[in-house]
Amino acid sequence: MPNISWGKPEIYFGAQGKNVGADTFDFEKISTPAEDSTQLTGQQGEKVEAKIEGGAAEDTQYKDPTLELVMKVRMAKEDSGSLRRLPSVLYKSGSTSEYTQDKVAVCLIPKNNATPGFFCASCSVSIIETYTAADGAFWEITLSINVPTSGSAIQWGQYYATEGADSNAGKFKITAGVQAA
Repeated sequence: MPNISWGKPEIYFGAQGKNVGADTFDFEKISTPAEDSTQLTGQQGEKVEAKIEGGAAEDTQYKDPTLELVMKVRMAKEDSGSLRRLPSVLYKSGSTSEYTQDKVAVCLIPKNNATPGFFCASCSVSIIETYTAADGAFWEITLSINVPTSGSAIQWGQYYATEGADSNAGKFKITAGVQAA
């Protein structure tokens, strides 16, 4: 098992405001993204300089950076013959074809869940359907990570998913911290 956070992750979505550690099954797992398509990227905030006569910078600061999580999930037929679906939280309420404009929570758990994964409590969602003859049809999902009123936009740590049973089948609860043996 790798000692770093790489390889095939598991990604879970919940409604904004859903949190890790709650004893409820509020998250859904997304199908495994296409190889090497899952990326958390940041862009440095704009540089702001206070110039003095002659053009030298008397002081410099940076605006906050922006963060995005991007992934591609292949559209495919399941073994049952039905079309693969995205987690329900990514669709408008009551729809199976219109994508949400609501904010969502997301948790990424790396292949080795003893290495750092991350949780974001509030992300704005953009979903684009794409196709190439070489790779087929995809949902390209972009999550712009929103800055909370307090705390960090990304909470790094060890996360674990537990699937529910019966009426909670296909739903997961996410917990943080070291998993008991």
